[in-house]
Amino acid sequence: MAKKKTKKVAPKQLSPENYIRAKARTLPIVECIVEGDWENLGLCHAVVVRQHSNGNYTIGVYLLDTFCLGVKDSFYRFNCTVEEYMELREKFTANFGEFSTQDYEYTHNLIWGAVAYAADLGIAPHSSFNLTQYILEEDDEQQIPIQEFEYGCAGEPTLVVSSKSEARKYVGKLIESVGEDFSIIIDEDEYSPSEFMEAEFENKIDFTYSDRLNKRKTAMPATVYRYVTPDYDIDGELINGEKITNFVEMDFDKISKADIDAVLSLDANTLVSDVNTLLTKELGLFSRDLVEDEDYERMAAILLLMGHLGDERSLPYLLALLRQDEEFSEYYFCDILHEILVPVIYSVAKGNLAALFEYIKEPGLYVYLRSTVFEAVTMVAVEEHSRRAEVIEWYARVIDLYIENITNSDIYDATLAALAISDLMCLKAVELLPQIEKLYATNKVDLGVCGSYNDVVQYMKVGGSFDYKKQNIYDTFTQFQN
Repeated sequence: MAKKKTKKVAPKQLSPENYIRAKARTLPIVECIVEGDWENLGLCHAVVVRQHSNGNYTIGVYLLDTFCLGVKDSFYRFNCTVEEYMELREKFTANFGEFSTQDYEYTHNLIWGAVAYAADLGIAPHSSFNLTQYILEEDDEQQIPIQEFEYGCAGEPTLVVSSKSEARKYVGKLIESVGEDFSIIIDEDEYSPSEFMEAEFENKIDFTYSDRLNKRKTAMPATVYRYVTPDYDIDGELINGEKITNFVEMDFDKISKADIDAVLSLDANTLVSDVNTLLTKELGLFSRDLVEDEDYERMAAILLLMGHLGDERSLPYLLALLRQDEEFSEYYFCDILHEILVPVIYSVAKGNLAALFEYIKEPGLYVYLRSTVFEAVTMVAVEEHSRRAEVIEWYARVIDLYIENITNSDIYDATLAALAISDLMCLKAVELLPQIEKLYATNKVDLGVCGSYNDVVQYMKVGGSFDYKKQNIYDTFTQFQN
């Protein structure tokens, strides 16, 4: 009997993320550039460039806060051409000023030193660093000689933030690490000393240094928040009374499976009503400045219950949350904004994308809360493949809306549009490339978020991983407890 020929199976192509984790460190480093004057500003970008055998580049970009927070953000560009890299380099120079070429040893120590400095203060690097660290070499002093840099400002940690609520996220960690030997800087255009007069800090605030943040502002269209919050009811009656109140008031890290089972054993309709009432009360307490330092944990419990219930009757209440301002977002969510909100929005609103589109049309809302809606709609296509065409059509309407309102910053924001394009890249939404190209032709897309139009075209070919997925409520609580 003749042998059957064995069919050759093509090797599976790694996604950009998996390639970076597995192979980026095998690529040679061909350039490192660092933004100037970081010693005085305490904020800079550092860029590490590796070259593929085909001549293309994979690039890691790291936003460093050398005064306190370490790696404040990072992103990568995978397998981009020489022209695309030069375009990105030119955009960086135009937006942030001069960069200097440094050797890898200098750049490596600057980045990892910032990570170590922040770690000593109890502060972890931005979650994106979980991936982008693989574009760097391992931090091994046997392989990379140590260079010492001075971190902090004038010999002490200096927390530079844009709001009082953002400061609260880090102050406890700093006290635990260094006592009161640190300074806090808050943008003077938005806050006065009386707004951060907790006794132990009233002499620790320096309001003379907003230039560090203001120098980053560009001429791109940016939405100014101007929503006027209504008088939310804080006295709404709960059907389940103490049974639900005790649950959301618990120490979040101590909520157990038994606690969750107990609250889920309540009648579903009454539980939906109580969750909606609790969310409204939380909005009211914040708007009246009646929240305490740890009350943001209560919001997490409310939202995780809402996401589990997935009842569309909660949508008006969830949209009310999405109309809040930056200070609200920083207080309740800080760096877990998308992780906690996106699955909840998907669960509650997946059957009513029209309502989400109407929300996108509302003027003067906070950009980063609004951006969670894009990811939730993207999640519809990821979780429910049969609805991909519906999601693409929804995004087509959004892009048309943005092109029509390109000069109306109440509706159009260059960063928000770029975030939407980034989600479309994950979906490999090639159907929308003609509309995306028209949007780029306005020269009002934030290239620092999603790259050039050529970047978008190239990335559409491979797509990307989507960070959010449906989880059961027990795993979700465990995720945020850890």
